[in-house]
Amino acid sequence: SWEDADGGVHDQLTRQVGLRQISRVHAQGQRPSDHPLQWVINGVPFFVQGVNWVPSDACVGEISAAQYERFLPQFQAAGVNTIRVWGGGLREKAHFYRRCDELGLLVMQEFPIACRLGMSRLPETLARLRGEAEAIIRTLRQHPSVVVFTGGNENYHYWEMLDSDEPILREAAARVKAHINGGKEFNREWQLGCARYDEPAHLLLGGLCATLAPHCLYQNTSAMEGEGEVHGIWTWNPRVGDHRYRGYASLHAYWRAADQHCYSEASVAGAANLATI
Repeated sequence: SWEDADGGVHDQLTRQVGLRQISRVHAQGQRPSDHPLQWVINGVPFFVQGVNWVPSDACVGEISAAQYERFLPQFQAAGVNTIRVWGGGLREKAHFYRRCDELGLLVMQEFPIACRLGMSRLPETLARLRGEAEAIIRTLRQHPSVVVFTGGNENYHYWEMLDSDEPILREAAARVKAHINGGKEFNREWQLGCARYDEPAHLLLGGLCATLAPHCLYQNTSAMEGEGEVHGIWTWNPRVGDHRYRGYASLHAYWRAADQHCYSEASVAGAANLATI
């Protein structure tokens, strides 16, 4: 609140806050080179049971508290404890984060970068990114539900899944190496100029989080491909669209062979809601 010399209150702002500590350590069985994936909250190891969140309506200006209420309590009732707000989406409206606070749903909030788009090195683009990221952090940092910021969706993409005896994947690997990598072996350095840890956008966003929200975690992107966290699969058809799944006889065969520690995005195609259609 703001008072004048006579004690009169002219303006007042009331917010709910919460206190908690979060850190991240290597989960049991992770490789030393992997990204630490075990969350520890108030000293207690935390097992993530999560869902991904995309805008609840294609007309984002029309998103209402009622649309949030349709989903968030259902997530809690289903045993979900974490929501990843996808980097191709939004900084959601205030009601979303208030309800996550109340329902005990932790939030991994991504900055608005997806699939390396927006990872520019141009000074004017980085200045625009700084302004938007600062606004997002300042708006969300008081919410106890917001525990992790990421630099966006899929800024890293590994191609080791193309090293397979499956004919389609052998052909795909040859084309990728010839047209993108000049025939060289795959590694982080060549990936379209934006997969390095010292990428300017990563340094900018990580620095802002360390300065403005040091009580939150930051990671360069989701997924940390090649470091224990992956995305996929996205289809149940091994012949259509999903290179991770090809070469497996069935969905069950794929998951029985799963060897990563965090599958932070795995889904099948869905339809838009009737009102949007």
